[in-house]
Amino acid sequence: MYKKTAVEPTSGTASVVASNVRAEAARQGYSQVKLAKALGLTQNMVTKRWKNEVAWQLAELDLVADTLGVSVMDLVTPINAITTDALSKQIETVNKAMGLNAATALLKQYAIRDSNPEPTD
Repeated sequence: MYKKTAVEPTSGTASVVASNVRAEAARQGYSQVKLAKALGLTQNMVTKRWKNEVAWQLAELDLVADTLGVSVMDLVTPINAITTDALSKQIETVNKAMGLNAATALLKQYAIRDSNPEPTD
């Protein structure tokens, strides 16, 4: 039998979805109240999902995606995930804009900095 349980705040996909819904709603100017109204949910229900105390249900994701004008894939994909095609397009754009070769553009865009540099004295 299916039993609804609270979701651990750090759990994988549920956490990603909660974060992406919050971010996309904020980009589009949706408050919790406005999103709840658009989805036909109570503000309390949205707040719990917003805070990742309760996971968004699959059926709700279709409605959320439609309301926000994004795909469900956008909502379940971690923000830092990047596809090879997307990276190639970014490299091309930087390459054209800066007149750099692809390797240099990639290094400049994704430069790795040491978080604990050695003392200089």
